[in-house]
Amino acid sequence: MLYIYFGSDINKSQLAWRKFAEAVKTKRPDAEVFELAEDIFSETSADELLHGQGLFVSKHIVLAKRLLQNQEAEQWLFDNLKDISEADHMFLLWEEKLLAPQKQKLEKFGAELKEFIKKPEAEIKDNFIFSIGDALGARDRLKLWKAVAGASLKGYEPEEIFWQLFGTARNMALVAREESDQDIPLHPFVAKKTRGYLRNWGDEGALKLTGDLMALYHNVRRESRDLDVALERFALEI
Repeated sequence: MLYIYFGSDINKSQLAWRKFAEAVKTKRPDAEVFELAEDIFSETSADELLHGQGLFVSKHIVLAKRLLQNQEAEQWLFDNLKDISEADHMFLLWEEKLLAPQKQKLEKFGAELKEFIKKPEAEIKDNFIFSIGDALGARDRLKLWKAVAGASLKGYEPEEIFWQLFGTARNMALVAREESDQDIPLHPFVAKKTRGYLRNWGDEGALKLTGDLMALYHNVRRESRDLDVALERFALEI
């Protein structure tokens, strides 16, 4: 049996590979564990692992990292791919990447491929920013503080965080002024979600929140204070 973990998200693929290896060891507590390394690869040793048996059980576990970066190891793997895939032994490999021809050949012989693709940083940021508005709408101090602090750690500018907060507050103020969502200049999904926020703030609270945020912004600019610090303090005071 052959399992290969790989992909552009190196941290996640390595973590998943380690977790899977530990799970396999738990399921096969009596199995011997061997390691193959690309820098000390021996075809003779690899053949013995593939065709041999353990001292106490017939099945063993073979762990390998970056094996395909060694030309000799790569050649051995593909020459013996059918036997490896059909073996009772478990071969668990981790690779930084696989080329398309390699993946096709591995899949042809039944290898289990687990790919982890790293999301673009911009996509991660865009998804995270919405947690700020959700936390403000929920009127949850701790959740909002974590979201604001977390946004700073992810590289958001204080101005971006502020306008996300203000946008949520402004939407609540708009909803508070209208009885019907049809009269609100917002997407129906946003209007419905915002009306849910409004239950936590009330009409007067939403209107006051908008004013408080704008006052905070102008005071920070006038007094030359740090906006990020002011926003974290604001989060703990809602």
